[in-house]
Amino acid sequence: LPRRIVCLGDSITNLGEGINTYVNFLGSEAFPLVGQNVGLSGSALGIPEGDGANPALSQRYTKIRKDSDIILIFGGSNDYGHTDFPVPLGDPAGTDTDRSTFSGALRYLIKTLREDYPNALLIYATPMIRNDAVWYKSISLDREVTERNAFGCSLNDYREAGIAVCKAQNCPYLDTYTVPELNPLVEENRLARFRDGVHLNDAGAAFLASWFTSNIERVWNGAKG
Repeated sequence: LPRRIVCLGDSITNLGEGINTYVNFLGSEAFPLVGQNVGLSGSALGIPEGDGANPALSQRYTKIRKDSDIILIFGGSNDYGHTDFPVPLGDPAGTDTDRSTFSGALRYLIKTLREDYPNALLIYATPMIRNDAVWYKSISLDREVTERNAFGCSLNDYREAGIAVCKAQNCPYLDTYTVPELNPLVEENRLARFRDGVHLNDAGAAFLASWFTSNIERVWNGAKG
């Protein structure tokens, strides 16, 4: 029987070319998966300030089906780089579950999902590298590309914070940020696997799904073995 995986994420989970996102491609013959897509474009882990911001992952987790075997939390890109509603980093070494920060929201999600879905394997995935120059152009945004957001933090700061929170909470994580093929700052990768500087095309979605599947299988076997 295939294992039921829920992908809680942002536009990279929600949107693809046609109807395909990586969720559609998850699973292999050896490790079959059936996915539930709980992606929402513009959604951050933390709850952003400002009217018009989309609900956060840490608010939308209630949509996860109760019989899930695996829950993948894949977010952080909008906490760092949402064009209007970034979210402060918070304290990666802290213990608070303040959902108005990225670190607090991730701690909140790990704690709450473990309570609400005690039988599910919980995994966090770091955000992928972004090519904001190409992304801004694709949405006709006239904004200077900087490596730091309004809070003075880089995307790698959010990546490192997410990893630190996971380590402290003993939650497995997968680091998509360091996968060379998913770096759209390298033109060859961007043309092959991205629709713009942030979102994947079908080939990119299939690649990410294959990468996720093999790594989730590894974590599953380690946890259940």
